[in-house]
Amino acid sequence: MKIFSDNINLSRSKFLRNLLDSLGAIDENIALHLEGENIYLTNEKYREKQVVVNFSNSSLIKLTNERCRNNNDIFKKLFPFSYKKIIDCTAGFGRDGFILSNMGYNVTMIENSPVVSILLNHAVKTDNSKKIRFFHGNSYDFLANTQESFDYAYFDFMFQKTKTSSLGSKHDETLKKIAFFEKNIDDLISIATNKCGQRVVLKEAAHSNMRLPKPNYCIKTKLLNYNIYNGYKK
Repeated sequence: MKIFSDNINLSRSKFLRNLLDSLGAIDENIALHLEGENIYLTNEKYREKQVVVNFSNSSLIKLTNERCRNNNDIFKKLFPFSYKKIIDCTAGFGRDGFILSNMGYNVTMIENSPVVSILLNHAVKTDNSKKIRFFHGNSYDFLANTQESFDYAYFDFMFQKTKTSSLGSKHDETLKKIAFFEKNIDDLISIATNKCGQRVVLKEAAHSNMRLPKPNYCIKTKLLNYNIYNGYKK
């Protein structure tokens, strides 16, 4: 992975370079750009190369408003609004967390990829949302060490699925290349159910090849499975 930086961000660029080198190679088609207050990725596999995480994006705001108005939205079924405290343990570029916060939930987002975290942290700070907190790190370690409890935990394992030859959206395909996949999923689910009073929701592709603990129940759509595990109050 290439990193381009101006003088203002030079020390951060060097630190990140050393960290990424220690963690292993990331696709060389992807580059991180640190330019003053602007932080973004480029992906050379796409004609429109730039990938920006920005919660003021007009298409995201339109989608968010539509979903907030929809009383049958899947999030409102997964997370009954009588409880409002959610930890998103696989934050990614933060779209789900942003939508949930705009629905009125108090959202804590955890992301373990250093590159994704830089982009997401910048987006959260720029948005100045009062209902989103963000932490970089391992979600298991966070849950194991926090004194805090939550109503819901949310995991999105859409990228840990059977590979396809088709090229997805620019943001999704780029995220696949820079995300660090969780390996201790059974342990994650176990500790999450001990920290969340109501339920733990694990999203996966309908034809996923993941081996998961048996959920208490599952909500299925044509393309997705939402595996639901009861929290400690159930």
